[in-house]
Amino acid sequence: MIRPLVAVALLLLATGALATAASSAATRPLGPSGGACGAGVTPTPTRPPEPTPPPETRPGDVNCDGRVNAIDAALILQRTARLIGRVQCEENADVSMDGRINAIDALLILQTTLVPIMSGAAAGDGTWTGGAPMPTARTEVTSAQLDGVIYVIGGFTGSAAPANVAEAYDTETDTWSAVAPLPSTLHHTGAVAVGDKIFVAGGYRTTFSSFSSDTYMYDPATGEWTVCSAMPSARAAAATVALDGKIYVMGGVGAQSAVPFVYDVATGTWAQLAPMATQREHLTASVVDGKIYVIGGRWSGVNTNAVEVYDPESNTWETLASLPTARGGLASAQLGGEIHVVGGENLAPGGSTYPQHEVYDVASDGWRAAPDLPAARHGLTAQAIDGRIYVIGGGPMPNLSVSDIVEVYEPAP
Repeated sequence: MIRPLVAVALLLLATGALATAASSAATRPLGPSGGACGAGVTPTPTRPPEPTPPPETRPGDVNCDGRVNAIDAALILQRTARLIGRVQCEENADVSMDGRINAIDALLILQTTLVPIMSGAAAGDGTWTGGAPMPTARTEVTSAQLDGVIYVIGGFTGSAAPANVAEAYDTETDTWSAVAPLPSTLHHTGAVAVGDKIFVAGGYRTTFSSFSSDTYMYDPATGEWTVCSAMPSARAAAATVALDGKIYVMGGVGAQSAVPFVYDVATGTWAQLAPMATQREHLTASVVDGKIYVIGGRWSGVNTNAVEVYDPESNTWETLASLPTARGGLASAQLGGEIHVVGGENLAPGGSTYPQHEVYDVASDGWRAAPDLPAARHGLTAQAIDGRIYVIGGGPMPNLSVSDIVEVYEPAP
């Protein structure tokens, strides 16, 4: 047994600062409906009180390969799960409000949270640390960032209810604040920032048969949502990015979903683009040097490792080196000409979530492994700010599970 190493790992997780959730923002009236939705002023989100660190914890025995005996598993979960947000204590759940958990569930949760911590994969490539937990634990979220503030929007809550929640994370102060909620509940939607406004497009409104073609714009300066021109058809579980004042919606679930849409913010008009070679949903996308890289996803429940790049100048696609780990429900962020791909889900019988963190180098069209996510999960969101990658929310178990986890990756110098 190697107590000192695990003690350090768990202590760092358990003693991360916990932010106090801000009071809910009042719903504001919608602005004008339809038409062009332009840019405006710089956001100035309200910050909640300074966080109070939780008490220290003492871990049990874990081997180097992440295995843990049942007694020690229960001990670790009792003293840490409630603090680090790995388990959501719902009514009738297997975890009591004081953090107690039965041994079988302890082993299951530790498999997806401690093994990545102990694996040490590509340890010299960078490090993960914890951030202040998200006030509302969610999965199948989306996000956009403006001036160092990440706006996490929509998703599912722990009660399996679609959410209209929007919360802002200030990466400089490691604090959260509530912002005006979405005009309607949305999950599996997409968000981007253009100028100093945030745009949200598509998603499911309630059930998985209730598709949305709606487009909304949020102004952080006024706290108001505006209805913009709707997409040509409804889409959900797509990848959404912004480039040169336009919003691109790639893939997803919906009619002819291999055909991307592009929205010109200045004119308020949508258009269709050349189709992708690989039809997929629950995919991710990132922008590098004026091109859009579309990665992973799944179709008919089967994960894909397909990687394609779209060139807006020529309206053409090119197939690139495959993602090493095929997965859907993943997230990505671009940092220094590389695309960091994290998390994901396997829906096969006895499915799982992925801790994998794989990095695509645009210049060489090659992949490399990086340190795994400390907490494997799907339905998460990622943003790159000031040389760090922030990975927020998502479900630690396949299908519907939620978390309030914030993890921050910083590459090695």
